[in-house]
Order: sequence, then structure tokens, then C-alpha cells
Amino acid sequence: MKWGKSWILSARPESPPIAVTDTEKNAVRIVAHEAHAARRGIFNGQSLSDARALVPDLECHSRDRSAEHELLGSLAAWCERYTPLVALDGEESLFMDVAGCTHLFGGEESFIADIETRLTAQGFTVRTCLADTAGAAWAMARHGIGRIIASGQHAQAISALPLAALRLDAALVKSLGRVGFKTIG
Repeated sequence: MKWGKSWILSARPESPPIAVTDTEKNAVRIVAHEAHAARRGIFNGQSLSDARALVPDLECHSRDRSAEHELLGSLAAWCERYTPLVALDGEESLFMDVAGCTHLFGGEESFIADIETRLTAQGFTVRTCLADTAGAAWAMARHGIGRIIASGQHAQAISALPLAALRLDAALVKSLGRVGFKTIG
């Protein structure tokens, strides 16, 4: 499941839009925002000054990494209803080993639908993918559109994804792009 930098809060169209900021490369930038802010032109990575020029009444809050970590830990504990094997992956992701668990929820599609429905009801935007390998699930959850990768179909499923889906260093991805590599395939 993905959340964090691309986390979008619930919309509150009657109030000023909310965004979360953090200092990145000596500039204050938007790192999360609600859907209402996106409809008014706010996007992740945008400088706060550009965002305020578009939306003067933008309500901003500084990023609180310790609160985010605590929230992710709470989500991991909550996900133990699906499997006892839940792990944090960095600052913004969870991995769950659900082998042998999905049938308890009516199969893989029903399993994913249950997780997404419950987390969405709590105000989260969720990206999920079931796969035989953690790397393929991670890549598809962040860069793909598939929610389930059939066993043995990982190479085919991720071949059209960008190189960043391989969890490579950003500088290496940029260098590979300069010599012509664009996708995993």
C-alpha cells in the first residue's frame, strides 16, 4: 500500500484547501495535499510561493515525520486483521505477506477491495498490488495500474514501467535516461 508523499487528504470544498509542506533542496515545497487543492492547481513538488500565488487562502501545515511514522505504525497494526505478517517499508509504505489469507476474504479481488474500501473510508488514498514478489508489487503500486499480477507474469507486467520502478537511485535513473533507457523492458 502506498501513502506518504503522494498522500491526498479528503476533500473539504467549503473550506480553504489544505497542503503539507517540507523543505526540499532549500525550498519549501508541497509534499501532500487534499483533492480540493489539486482541483485548484496545487501539486506535489510545487514550491509554496507558486502554490500561494495560485491559491492565496491555502492552509499549510509543516510535515511531521514522527507523526507520519506513528500513523504508518498504526496502519500496520490495523492491517494485522488481514495477515500477521505486516512490515513497514520506509516512510510511506507497508508490505503484507498475504499468502494463504486472501481466500478468507473471497479471493484476491475481494481482498484488495476490502482493504481499499476500509482505508478509503478512513480518508486515505491507497494504491495496492498483489504479486509473488515484493519488488513487483512495489513497482506496480507506485507506477502501474494493475492490482494483481498473476504468478510468473512479473516481467511482462512491469516491462512498460519507468526505470524508477526498480527502486534505483534517482541519479542513476537520470543517467540511464540520458543513454536511452526509459522503461524496465
